[in-house]
Amino acid sequence: MLAFFPALRSFHVMLKILKLLKVILISGAVGLNAFAKPVAIDGFAASVNGEMIMVGDVLQYIAPAQKQLRNLPKNKETQAKLEELFNEGLNALVEKKLILAEFDASGAILPKRIVYDRVESVILRSFDGNRAAFLDALKLEGVTLDEWTEKIRENMVLEIMRNQKVFSKVAISPRTVRELYEQQKDQFTGEEQVELQMIILQVPEDDSERETALNKAAKLRARSVAGDDFSELAKEFSQGPKAEAGGYFGWLKMEELKPEVREAIRRREKGEITELLDTGEQFYIVKYLDHREAGSVDFEVVEDQLRRTIKIKKEEELYQAWMKRLRRNFPVKIYKN
Repeated sequence: MLAFFPALRSFHVMLKILKLLKVILISGAVGLNAFAKPVAIDGFAASVNGEMIMVGDVLQYIAPAQKQLRNLPKNKETQAKLEELFNEGLNALVEKKLILAEFDASGAILPKRIVYDRVESVILRSFDGNRAAFLDALKLEGVTLDEWTEKIRENMVLEIMRNQKVFSKVAISPRTVRELYEQQKDQFTGEEQVELQMIILQVPEDDSERETALNKAAKLRARSVAGDDFSELAKEFSQGPKAEAGGYFGWLKMEELKPEVREAIRRREKGEITELLDTGEQFYIVKYLDHREAGSVDFEVVEDQLRRTIKIKKEEELYQAWMKRLRRNFPVKIYKN
């Protein structure tokens, strides 16, 4: 099946739709026609710069979310959420039309060759270059090649305009990130953590086999202490989930570790290997790499997170200012259904 969702929506529109969907799913079951008033599929939803958006266009846009609502209860709360879902979808389509209107008004033209190359890229990527299979998929959707190509062109325009008006304008200085950290420093507290590598061996249920497994584990521990590469030993012998990664488990909260592992680590220094640990179900050989105390989290640990937070906020501010300007420049009318 082919999807025809616009490439550009308000940055948080789909997030809002998903949140609404989550609320509705928690509530109970509803059919797709659970609006209190019947909605005419061929009715007008809005006009943007003289171009119409039909109710059916909006319903198609939000269809993936609606498909999951078939068995929820019909009540006022669900109805209100569905109407909000519809309005969010309508707003996204209005914004799409506004962006396309600005592109057209600028006199800019997207060369047909670039659009053709994108179409061919989709056929190659999604259909292994099988054009017949691609055309069959279009037919199944009831869409012509020209209609689908126009959707591709529009999506490319939306990508170009979003980058030009929003993404390319976002610049975040190190000072800005540091200032946010200082303002929110009290929020960045962490629990005690340790960085570990572990070789894990399963303990056989049969007592007669347990001694053999214990001896094998003891020899592995002796080899690791003697200087054999811990990562290579883990890759070859460990039966734990991180064997292929050389037994590297990264940073773990102390409280989440098995008691035997936690207590053994407290008796060791960084870089040391614990004694052979028997938890009853597994044998553990643990290499203690590093430690973080509970308390404030260093700036370097949360720097990327803070930069992403600032970036998202700036992008949203730029986007909303852009939409506000477009609504002044191009007439928009919303029809009540």
